[in-house]
Amino acid sequence: MLVSVKEILSLYIKYNLILFLIVILLFMVGAIIGGFVVSGLSDDITSNLQSYLDNFYHFVSEDQSLDYHQVFLSSLGYHITLLGIIWLLGITMIGIPVLLLLVFLRGVAFGFTMVFLLQQSSFQEVIMAMISILPHNLLFIPSFFIISVASISFSILLIKNQLRRKSIHLMPELINYTLLFVMIGVGFIAGSLIEAYISPTFMRIFLQYL
Repeated sequence: MLVSVKEILSLYIKYNLILFLIVILLFMVGAIIGGFVVSGLSDDITSNLQSYLDNFYHFVSEDQSLDYHQVFLSSLGYHITLLGIIWLLGITMIGIPVLLLLVFLRGVAFGFTMVFLLQQSSFQEVIMAMISILPHNLLFIPSFFIISVASISFSILLIKNQLRRKSIHLMPELINYTLLFVMIGVGFIAGSLIEAYISPTFMRIFLQYL
């Protein structure tokens, strides 16, 4: 009987529930701190960021030669690089602190971005913020959680194996670990496509009715 991807993912989360809770909690703490950072920004920095945001909205609404392909390549390049770094950290026994720091910093960046965008004065700008940041992050953030947990879990497995009197053969685990990252890589491709082509299109359609 074939096991669906949903069932596999459900079992994986159940098996690694503690690690998922730690990663999500650390991300949320980072997001809260990122939100507080926004309130501490100087008026000049806030004004510059607001001006940049307004220019971006105007750029998108006027369709001023937006290079969708370049946006896609930039987003995909960033996320594939992140994927590779997290994979490499997982095959070491000293990568766990760095992984936890990455989760925290990703939370800070997300919290900062969300709070800054949500502080816009009008309802239309809040909707624009949601359209511009949420669609692709609905794929990116869960995928980021999964690979972070997988990397920490594999690193723990290496540590346990090192402490055993008799080492076990880790090649099958390494293959499964790598295949999971390949699957998440496909998700990153989908997220980058949404970020580059779908989100700007929705933003342009919405801006036409403002």
